[in-house]
Amino acid sequence: MRSALGVLRNGGQEIASVAERLVLASEPDWTSIQALADSLVQKGRESAYALALDAFASYLVDEARNALAARPRHAAAIATLWQSETTRWREATAYNLDRKQVILSFFQNLHDVRQRSVNT
Repeated sequence: MRSALGVLRNGGQEIASVAERLVLASEPDWTSIQALADSLVQKGRESAYALALDAFASYLVDEARNALAARPRHAAAIATLWQSETTRWREATAYNLDRKQVILSFFQNLHDVRQRSVNT
């Protein structure tokens, strides 16, 4: 409960809204992605960072489910991305890797998967 309240105080609803807009965009908005990443890597924003990663993972699951019937290859590609990204996020946390790079890489990888799906 304390963690959830802390996230709400730290802009949790705003983070979720921005994360949703950026994940659902057809093209990466790198200026907004950089701004989101900068805001999430500040000291004391660990809960907000975790919330953003949870939101990203949820959006991937939703996209894969929604694509399953009409675009099974895309659904499989997004499911594979979900698996690789969540593994990468756990490793980044375990080894205290650059959180900003984790976010930027996620958006680049998401864009790459979507581009490949369009071109196949």
